[in-house]
Amino acid sequence: MGLFDKLKKGVSSLAGATMAPAPREEQPAAVEDEPEAAAQGDDAAAARAEWSVNNSRGWQRYLDVAERDDDDKERARLDHESMCVACSPSFGSLDPDDLDTFCLVGFELEEAEAEGPEALEAKLREHGLSGKEEWWRIVASFMVHHYRDLPREEAADRHMQAMANARFRQQANATQRAAAADPTLLAPFEGVTVEGWAKAAAALGSETDAGRQAQLLLRLGMDAAKWQRVNDEFQARMQRDTSFVIAQAFGAAFTQAQTGAVGAAGGAGQSGDEPVSFERYAEIMGAMGAWGQSGADVNANLKQHFGITAMDISKIAAFWNTRFQADVKLMIKHGELMTKYQEQYAGAGGHDDDLSV
Repeated sequence: MGLFDKLKKGVSSLAGATMAPAPREEQPAAVEDEPEAAAQGDDAAAARAEWSVNNSRGWQRYLDVAERDDDDKERARLDHESMCVACSPSFGSLDPDDLDTFCLVGFELEEAEAEGPEALEAKLREHGLSGKEEWWRIVASFMVHHYRDLPREEAADRHMQAMANARFRQQANATQRAAAADPTLLAPFEGVTVEGWAKAAAALGSETDAGRQAQLLLRLGMDAAKWQRVNDEFQARMQRDTSFVIAQAFGAAFTQAQTGAVGAAGGAGQSGDEPVSFERYAEIMGAMGAWGQSGADVNANLKQHFGITAMDISKIAAFWNTRFQADVKLMIKHGELMTKYQEQYAGAGGHDDDLSV
């Protein structure tokens, strides 16, 4: 479990408390001193996880060593002076007051570490970090700077919000990279952008009268024939878009169009009932994660298991992401459910027939 998942459950232990370091024999002087078990058979994977880049035992050693009971007082004093971030914090190139970016860097390092040592080393260099040890000191510095004097519940809520903000930024960054790698995905078709397509879809979805639908399309620069061509083209692109760039762009624009329509009518926020239940959405996203990791055809499996398309997912995600941005705790619960379903689909490939879209 990574740093931010741990803090989600236990950040209160950091607030207003002096943290005792791990016993000396368990404290590596540097990254290279990780437990010897890391090189021994079945213990290797466990040891690597134990000293992962965002594991709490790496940074806890820096939180406070002032109260350590050590027979060698001089050694204890030197350890304190060199490690205690309350006395000498370190933030690297990060802004100490920018908690969102700190969380984002942590997520990026965690993601790079999952790809392998070379990817992690490159990501550390990208952020001007010499290694895990420097990052651990920075993490502890942020913990002290932001949470030490806060009530426990306030510290937990503040960190959960920062995590949520960082996750949305991470997702947006990934989408931008995928779009830059293939500019044709979001290229306009017959002069209509993805945003224009989404706006038309939202307008048509709120109107059932054929005559008024035609008027709506005319205001958007289309007739029925052009709308059909545009819709067919973007849906075809969406089907072959494994990075879901189009789905995310469509979902964001679709939500904005719906919200704007409600506001113009004197309402507020997003209208309509849940497109699918909260738990069903977590199941769908968990299944997609499992299929993506296994190399399976996500679009085909969406149709087979849930009877929906990538366009449906973009609308569903747009609805729930709006809820998550307003309620971070709901987003955390969604992440936990999604992980459960991802493990279920990765292990058995089945789905829960008791839930319905």
